[in-house]
Amino acid sequence: MQDLNFLQRMLYWVLPTNQEEQSSIDKIKFFNIWYGVLSNIISSIFDYENIDKTLRRRLDQSFFVSAYVCAFKEDKTGGLVFAPCVPLGERNAWGEFTQFNAILPNGEFKKFDIKKDDFVIGYNYNIPTISDSVMVYQFAETLAEVEISIRNSIILSRKTNVIEIDNENATDEVLSKFNSMKIGNPIIISKRRMDQETKALNIDKPTIVSEYFDGLRDILNEFLTVTGLSSLVNPNKKERLITDEISSNDDIKNTLLKNRIENRIEFIENVNDVFDTDYKVKVNENIQETVNDLYNDVNNYDDNVNNSN
Repeated sequence: MQDLNFLQRMLYWVLPTNQEEQSSIDKIKFFNIWYGVLSNIISSIFDYENIDKTLRRRLDQSFFVSAYVCAFKEDKTGGLVFAPCVPLGERNAWGEFTQFNAILPNGEFKKFDIKKDDFVIGYNYNIPTISDSVMVYQFAETLAEVEISIRNSIILSRKTNVIEIDNENATDEVLSKFNSMKIGNPIIISKRRMDQETKALNIDKPTIVSEYFDGLRDILNEFLTVTGLSSLVNPNKKERLITDEISSNDDIKNTLLKNRIENRIEFIENVNDVFDTDYKVKVNENIQETVNDLYNDVNNYDDNVNNSN
């Protein structure tokens, strides 16, 4: 995965020398924009009580970058640590791992056995596969490609004439005729030369802009679906679900979001049991509004494009 901070710094001093380089830089910019938008949405689903800001941020970051997250006490300070971790060994008959390597801030690993150590393991889904960061990365890349296609489609949709000439000497004459046409001259007189042929090239009709906006909408709707956030979409503008209802899974029909909520609640409860803490977790009261704003913006693309045509 790319070093996003390095790419962002690079964008400030790289000067493109041609359109191809410009497109590559634009793609990186769009990727960073969408990666930031989607990652902040997926990392803001939950809110916590009785957890300090630093620990809260590390908790959300761990769940974002890893399919497995662990909680343990630091050896020197005795402070509680949330960290991403990777499973070790083989799964048991129920598909579970019993040993994990916690990834420490310095990049080193710390091995834990859940049968022997004071150690709590958590995950977003009952069957962990890829992390949220990998999923968001894939969607951001695809969205960046569509954004570039939209820009190119806008350029290609302009009425551009490509003229083919036989020799370089005809360039000034053709440009002079074009400038005369550009200022609105109704009559342009040209003497035909037998040794010179000038003709306009045909250009294929580009994909219209609205079709790319359809693609952008479909990709973002797919993101909401695979994350389970589509469960929070309220297209009929009915009464919003209150936070307690979401946290208790009432009216949540999407299994993915329900699974994520249940596992996060169970993780925090296990942390409280093992480490004698009093942490609380609930669904962020603003996440539904955020998701609905994204959904409405995406599904209004067609109207915006059609109104601009």
